[in-house]
Amino acid sequence: MLGNGIFNSMYNSAIVWSSDNSIYFDGVNDFVELVGQEGSFDAITGDISVSMWVRLQPVEDHSDTTLFQIYSRSNGKIKLWWDVSAQKLQLIRWGNDGSNTQYIAADLTTQTIRSGNHTHLGFRINGSGMQLFVNGSLQVGLTSTIQSWTTGVAMDIYFGSEKTDGGNVEFLNGWMHDITIWDTYLNQSSISEIYNEGEPSNVLELRHSKLKYYHNCSEKNFDSSQDPIPTVNLLSSSNPSLVGAIISRHDQIS
Repeated sequence: MLGNGIFNSMYNSAIVWSSDNSIYFDGVNDFVELVGQEGSFDAITGDISVSMWVRLQPVEDHSDTTLFQIYSRSNGKIKLWWDVSAQKLQLIRWGNDGSNTQYIAADLTTQTIRSGNHTHLGFRINGSGMQLFVNGSLQVGLTSTIQSWTTGVAMDIYFGSEKTDGGNVEFLNGWMHDITIWDTYLNQSSISEIYNEGEPSNVLELRHSKLKYYHNCSEKNFDSSQDPIPTVNLLSSSNPSLVGAIISRHDQIS
């Protein structure tokens, strides 16, 4: 986790990490999958908040990149993705029957998302709407009512790609770490604090009572110098599967 300290600007993050490891995706068929059974993800179909740190490889050509997706086998989705042509972070959600689509977008330039300081991205959804955060700051919100998903359906979660009926597309070419999912509409100050903690750590994510998922990248536990941090998975009986993706040092391929 990076941060500036509570008295510093939120736009110039320190290059200090609680972990020196990320999940590395090479942009070709790499992703992380968490398979759910019927009802596995019922806790997050109403209120959900998601946080992650991302950096794209500084390559010459970029393409549309899916960062996070909940894929309902009944045709509903929540998808967080980066639109390279529009230079925007986009969040879209539609119901299990493919209806009631809601959509928001926030500016996110190539320069920002492939910066040496990993970009902190987050979103939250509840029955009142959706909001996007970039580097701890609220970017855009939608206030129209969102119909709840049907519970008891089978869903899967993907990091680093979008699942479609034909397979996976829109692969991430870069690094991702400290992926966290909460069963709550996390308040704005909590998201800002995660970005701007007084010292770089993972304490705020792990202590929250509504934590449902935290992806370990072999990092230090700031609450205990002796204990490593396990991957917290209260969403599924399955373990997260790294398909092609690997654990690697931040910004290094191996």
